[in-house]
Amino acid sequence: MTVSLVDKFAQINGLRLHYLDWEQLRNSLKERDGSIGWKLDLEGIRRARTSGIGPVDLWPCVKDLQCPTLVLRGELSDILSPVTAEEMVKANPRIRWVQIPGATHFVHSDKPAAFNH
Repeated sequence: MTVSLVDKFAQINGLRLHYLDWEQLRNSLKERDGSIGWKLDLEGIRRARTSGIGPVDLWPCVKDLQCPTLVLRGELSDILSPVTAEEMVKANPRIRWVQIPGATHFVHSDKPAAFNH
């Protein structure tokens, strides 16, 4: 019997996974040289978020969008709030947004089937 990457990760970390966590975990892990790690550069993301550069004003870009734009917001995102997504729609009629249940800010990785739908 072949043991999946998710099973190995769960076993190493003593985890009991609810079935909804499996897809997210499977799409977030990679195996290299016999070890299991994250596909994303979590340290790089952490550095970028806490770099001290300060917030970047993207509202001019939102207002200037000239094509239909779909914003995918992960239900569990700690970066894009539902209030901000709604404000984006109000700022530009070409924008609409949908919320992806069970996804974090990394919708493409957490819920690829919903992302591709």
